Amino acid sequence: MASQKNSYTNLLQTECVPTKDQTVIIDAIDGIQIHKYAIAIGTKIEPENIRHLSRIASNRVCIYVATKEIADTLVVVHKTDKLRDTEVIVRPLISRNKRVILSNVPPIIPSDIILAKLNESKICPVSSITTLRAGLNIPGYQHIMRFRRQAFIKPEDVNKIHTL
Repeated sequence: MASQKNSYTNLLQTECVPTKDQTVIIDAIDGIQIHKYAIAIGTKIEPENIRHLSRIASNRVCIYVATKEIADTLVVVHKTDKLRDTEVIVRPLISRNKRVILSNVPPIIPSDIILAKLNESKICPVSSITTLRAGLNIPGYQHIMRFRRQAFIKPEDVNKIHTL
């Protein structure tokens, strides 16, 4: 009879591995210890909902929480938090904005005309409108652009695209 051991592999199979959607980022403040961030977030979402916490590159603190919904609540409802009289913004690890690619847009149409058309449909891009490269990996031809433009929009504006 084989006995069940709690090996690392078995633990990984039963453990819920968090996703990037469950992650929020806060800019780190000099002199504030990591446990202060946990306490500040714990007052908003209950301490048991914090799964992982660490300082990361570019002077930031990364926090994984129990569910995507909790991360969304932190980003949308509790947008800011106060640590040592400094207000910090809670933001998602991955931008939730959606990329929109506009095809068959010749270069003679300026981006401000496209922007005006988007604004008519109540779509406000969160990025500038850029032209996409043709992707030619031939020396001397990499600069050639396509008849495509891209912009990033808020997730709630995606359903408005059909009005264009």
